[in-house]
Amino acid sequence: MDFDMIAGRLDDLRYRGDVASLPGLALGVAGEWPARRGFNDIWSELGSAFDRGATQARRVAKTLQTTGTSYSRAETSAGRHVLDVVATAQQAGGPGPSLSLPEEDDFGYGQGPSMWEGIGETFREPYFQGLAGGIAGLGLRGLTGVAEMAYDDERMMRLAFIEDLERQHVELSGANPLRTRLSTWSKATEEHLALGRKMSWTVVAGALAWAAVVVESGEPLDRAVEDLRRIAFELGEAFGHDTDAVRRAVTAFWEGEASRGADAQMVTFIDEGNRLTIEVGKMARAIAESVHALEVIHWAALSFSAAMFLAIAALRVAGRFDITIDWVTKFMGWRWSTLITMLAGLAPTVAAFGVAWYKSSSIGDPREIWPDVVPERTEMSP
Repeated sequence: MDFDMIAGRLDDLRYRGDVASLPGLALGVAGEWPARRGFNDIWSELGSAFDRGATQARRVAKTLQTTGTSYSRAETSAGRHVLDVVATAQQAGGPGPSLSLPEEDDFGYGQGPSMWEGIGETFREPYFQGLAGGIAGLGLRGLTGVAEMAYDDERMMRLAFIEDLERQHVELSGANPLRTRLSTWSKATEEHLALGRKMSWTVVAGALAWAAVVVESGEPLDRAVEDLRRIAFELGEAFGHDTDAVRRAVTAFWEGEASRGADAQMVTFIDEGNRLTIEVGKMARAIAESVHALEVIHWAALSFSAAMFLAIAALRVAGRFDITIDWVTKFMGWRWSTLITMLAGLAPTVAAFGVAWYKSSSIGDPREIWPDVVPERTEMSP
């Protein structure tokens, strides 16, 4: 292992991760806290781990130079086994770590259709009963079916991208497999509400509430996920893409020969690098999960807004011939505004979903990866 080279790579990846941090209002005004800042806090902790790892790598390299040794061969059979497993894991390829979590799809973003089913369940609640609520609920449940088909198409496209990447065994290219439509959908909903409030004053509250969740551009979100996946991929090139296999080999090392010296230093370093690979991959997935959850809300808002806008527009035309229809227009606008306000209020919680998922499923505290104080068992023999 070339520890100086790994130190340089960790420094470079730290810088690239800083560039990938989510800019202000990337998740809208409502998603600024705790979601966006929460993600950036996670990266800040991971970035510190990169710094500690680079320092540790240079410390090991300096020690090897001082003792006049070249670490080209492990001292023990257990140490050699770890290096063999890492070499095999490096050849496993793939865009990121092996998370081995239940109910994942093929590219680790989690299952999308279950979220679409949930939005349909929402419109079965008593609150949405009645003529207007029933029509809206049936329409939304129908539209979720269309959304599921669109999700499946996008899923196959992403999967094809990843399979092609694995075949070529190259670094992730500039292509973007996420391509969120949050910005397009949120702005389209905003436009519908702007037109709707001109036809009925009861839509004003919904329009004001929705302004807080409008995503100006999805590009920073796409770039963050893509760059984090690229960073995880490059960590896998150094420490092994098959993170489960590496962890098993490291565990076997400590359960077997009680090695000290260079082998212990090397195994500890690989173990920490393996953990960092997993953590970065999980952060990429956490952001992607949050984006997908937000897409459910924005798709529901856009679909409902389109339906209500057409209904109110039709009622406005009919109202020219029957003035009593005006109260129906106001009621429809009120129902539209109420639903949009509810969805806008739900958006901050959904945006923070990925932060909560990361913290609940993380294998450890990022601040403990390559801690400043090296454990006694990893000290090299004089």
